[in-house]
Amino acid sequence: MSAPPVWGLLLAAGEGQRFRAAGGGDKLLHLIEGEALVLASAQRLRAALMLECGDQMRVVLRPGSDALQSLLEARGFEVFLSPTAERGMGASLASAMSVLPADAAFMVALADMPFIAVHSYARVRDALREGASIVQPRYQGQPGHPVGFAARWRAELAQLDGDTGARGLLHSHGDQVLKLALDDPGILRDIDLPTQLADPG
Repeated sequence: MSAPPVWGLLLAAGEGQRFRAAGGGDKLLHLIEGEALVLASAQRLRAALMLECGDQMRVVLRPGSDALQSLLEARGFEVFLSPTAERGMGASLASAMSVLPADAAFMVALADMPFIAVHSYARVRDALREGASIVQPRYQGQPGHPVGFAARWRAELAQLDGDTGARGLLHSHGDQVLKLALDDPGILRDIDLPTQLADPG
């Protein structure tokens, strides 16, 4: 039996309020080495997918994110406009379940984490293709992203709402979680403030 396709869902529907309040403007359009932050994240995720095996990805945006949508589509990324994005990350993830094929495993990644190595995404992808139920990468014992899910969790994640993501599912089904040790501090490094772009810690 062939391995299931693995989809990448890159959540980019947040408002980045802390980043804006600190004078940084639109976080996901902020340049990192000449590239928009959202593209840095999206390109690393796409590079880890096995497109020839049916893997795909979608970037989840809030309606009205015209600049982000244009930039991503110009680079060949497909976007999904979440109709519930204003309710928070959990609601955005729940709505994105509708784009997944019934048999697809999937990785949930965050657009404001542009320093995750391609190899780290690939390790999570491989664990899913090998039959893992839930994959949670860890660096020095700390949980990070992306988190991988087998297709069986799609219906449960579709019930999420508000700003709470899949953390509750991970806690309630801890016996199903493969804790994947990775040597990549990027899996912990999310960007909330402009100063975090300069400080690798």
